[in-house]
Amino acid sequence: MITFDEFADAYAAAVPKILAKMKYLERIGRDPFDQNKPLPKWWHKVNNLKERRKQNRSNKIPF
Repeated sequence: MITFDEFADAYAAAVPKILAKMKYLERIGRDPFDQNKPLPKWWHKVNNLKERRKQNRSNKIPF
């Protein structure tokens, strides 16, 4: 039986690699959840990173 600490270590090591691969697939125009399919046409409307960055800048509370 795997202990929680072993699971946590394995999970912490795997997640950044998976997220990096998903980001790469999105950048080259492939579906991050199924790399054999092209990126859906609606993807950029939902996941517009430039617009999201602008919103994050404007939402900051000035002090």
